[in-house]
Amino acid sequence: MKDFLPFFFFGLLAFSGLMLAGESMRTIKLVADNQGSFLTGAKLAACGLPYSIAFAFPMATLLGVLMAVSRISSNWELVALRSAGLSIFKFSLPFIIIGIIFSTVSFFTFEKLAYPLLDKSRYIIAKDLKKELNTERQNVLFKLPPDSPQPKFIIFAKDYKPATMSLQDVYIQEFDNEFLKRTIYSSELSFTGNRWVASKGLSYEFSKDGIIVGRLDFEKLIVPLGVLPQTVKALPTKKPRDMSFFELLSYLSNSKDIVDKSLYVDLYNKLSLPFACFAFACIGVAFGIASERKSSAIGFGIAITTVLFYYLIFSLFTTLGYMSYLPPFIASFGADILITIFGIFMVVKWDT
Repeated sequence: MKDFLPFFFFGLLAFSGLMLAGESMRTIKLVADNQGSFLTGAKLAACGLPYSIAFAFPMATLLGVLMAVSRISSNWELVALRSAGLSIFKFSLPFIIIGIIFSTVSFFTFEKLAYPLLDKSRYIIAKDLKKELNTERQNVLFKLPPDSPQPKFIIFAKDYKPATMSLQDVYIQEFDNEFLKRTIYSSELSFTGNRWVASKGLSYEFSKDGIIVGRLDFEKLIVPLGVLPQTVKALPTKKPRDMSFFELLSYLSNSKDIVDKSLYVDLYNKLSLPFACFAFACIGVAFGIASERKSSAIGFGIAITTVLFYYLIFSLFTTLGYMSYLPPFIASFGADILITIFGIFMVVKWDT
């Protein structure tokens, strides 16, 4: 651990710092364009910090494992350990455990800090900057009442058009306290005649046991949202990819196979990104052994190249998942699986 931790924290600071620098530039432009205050900019930057740190965990794990193994190898400690009968697999085991630990830490950092603070930042933007209140948006989700811990409605829409006070391809979950009461899928939800009207869709009614007790195909259906379009326009809408894992899982578990299946790619991504710590630990051991007696700069270069390759594959796979060319699980975990298999293959190769 004494060889791992210094490089891990260096990587965490370096990679999260790069992400935070890029995000800070966007925040400065956003605040400046909307004549916001310095305090608003500082609050937005603080809200984005945990996400940058959580996102940097896999890269920091890779750098820490790679450099720790490389240093052990360069000091001939690995040769001595193998001479004493220790296999490469047993030597690698503590670093694999480190990958599992930091995968868990990364997941809960996302869940307990990053996503809640990103949610808070949307309220800051909506309240302090009055931003995005009149712009069209895609794949948005919001709840009504907005400040209630137990919402009466959760609404997802493929397109939101404030100018016409309408939402396209809408999926609505209506609750009675904590129980799902009804789901509504509609091609359009619009505000006409002082009421919200859903057009051309179907709805399911549920018992308190979650059993479907009724189905209705409709041309027009009044939906008692109880709010005016101005209230909906002022809400900071949330995209599914910005929701926490458990928040999105709860939403999808009540969808009854109506919502867009590409949302499952977003769901699995919330597991695959933290799991990358484990994948990078596996390949970090292999590269650490291969790069023995090389400089720290070479190790850092290997880490950067591996990260770029990983996110290139990850972006390709998730895009294919969104387009339904790959199953959601493979689209999200494909890059992790490839990196893990390659790392294990290299370790086995070095052990023979």
